[in-house]
Amino acid sequence: MLFFSSIAPLGMPKPAGIPKSLLADVNKAKSRLATLEKSHTSLIKTKLAAIEKAQASLAKELKDSVRSLNEALKKQQETIASLGKMKAAKKEKRKPSEYNLFLKDKMSQGISMVDAVKAWKEKEGGAPRHTLFFVNIEKRSALGLLCAAWITSTGYIWRQILARKRNRA
Repeated sequence: MLFFSSIAPLGMPKPAGIPKSLLADVNKAKSRLATLEKSHTSLIKTKLAAIEKAQASLAKELKDSVRSLNEALKKQQETIASLGKMKAAKKEKRKPSEYNLFLKDKMSQGISMVDAVKAWKEKEGGAPRHTLFFVNIEKRSALGLLCAAWITSTGYIWRQILARKRNRA
């Protein structure tokens, strides 16, 4: 027999091939493996796409947040700068009382404060204000005199009532 001959010698057994059932099982396994690889690849691609989309969304949100914070900081700095440039608003001065004006006038004339206070008391006559209000009326009519007396006596009565309440307490 020739070395390259396709005919087998008669005395030698025929080489046994791979059984067809085993080849079918191998082919089924190969096709199943290919299907699994395809589904696994598509699953990975979809998961990866979802992750990339979420990452892009988070990156955009972070960028927007940083931008808004920077704008807020700029506004705050401008506000602080403008507050530093502003002058303090002046308060309106209260109108000085007649008493204070009197004292100031006397002290500018060189009189001591104690003497100025004494002069004020002499000017006022040491009388309560409500009776001074009726001085001009008293000079003009009997009704004015009656009113001044009534106000003075009413004030006296109220002072007595209040003094008694204080003594009880």
